[in-house]
Amino acid sequence: MAARRISLTKGPGPLVKQMARNLVDPAEGFLRGATHLIHDRDPLFTESFTAVLKSGGVECVKIPALGYGEDALTLWVFTSRLPAFLSELGDLTRKNVN
Repeated sequence: MAARRISLTKGPGPLVKQMARNLVDPAEGFLRGATHLIHDRDPLFTESFTAVLKSGGVECVKIPALGYGEDALTLWVFTSRLPAFLSELGDLTRKNVN
């Protein structure tokens, strides 16, 4: 899995749709060959924008909304790594008690 950062500017609807078409252009598009675009909840990612990307074979995935003081790394740790960590901690505790 590769990560790339793209920068888009806000503008009228037709301009935003053209930017989406440029991103999935089969010859020179930045997202050519990509299957997913993970993005924040910026209003730039309208339904028409994501529809153009989907027609180019790119599935858009919004990151979850975060509460005050949360960040994506914290969210990832607590949703994906914490259960494994607690399981390992339990194993270590049982070994030390016995």
